[in-house]
Amino acid sequence: MNANPQLLLSDVNIAIQHHIAQIRLARATELAQAGRLLEAEALLVQNGELPRNARELDLLARVAARQARFDEARRRWNMAMELEPGNEIYRQCIEHL
Repeated sequence: MNANPQLLLSDVNIAIQHHIAQIRLARATELAQAGRLLEAEALLVQNGELPRNARELDLLARVAARQARFDEARRRWNMAMELEPGNEIYRQCIEHL
C-alpha cells in the first residue's frame, strides 16, 4: 500500500501546528503567572485575531479579569463556552465576575 505523500505532509503539518499551539499556550501561561499580562495577551492575540481555541480564550479571559476588564473577560469565557459547551469551569468563572 502506497501512502499519498500529500496526505502524509498534511498530517505532519497538522501535528506541527497543534504542538506549536500547545507551546504558545504554555508560554503565555508562564507569562501571565509571572504578572507579564500584556506579553501573555500579545502572544495569544496575533495580528488582532482572537484564538479559536477554548483554552487560549480562557487564559485571555483570566488576563482580562486580572486587569479588571470584566466585560471583556465575560465575552472571552462566553466564546470559550461556545467551543466547549459542557465546560463548567468557564461557566463558574463568569458567575464569579
